[in-house]
Amino acid sequence: MKGFFVRDGELSHTKLLTMLSFPVSTYVVLLYAFRGTLTAELLGVYVGAYVIGAIGSSATSAYSQRSISKRNRDEE
Repeated sequence: MKGFFVRDGELSHTKLLTMLSFPVSTYVVLLYAFRGTLTAELLGVYVGAYVIGAIGSSATSAYSQRSISKRNRDEE
């Protein structure tokens, strides 16, 4: 569990805020949905914040882990 909030041995505020904001925003979206007042804009923001964030995170990880040939490194 500690690994969710720690990066390089120190507390990561970004990870902490992300992990805490997800359940809170999910609760708000469900509350609006059960009351019948959920709008397309609110649902779009909710989905956009987490789905696009996850896609961006995986794309960033894939980009940083790509292999670079020696020839390309010498040109930089």
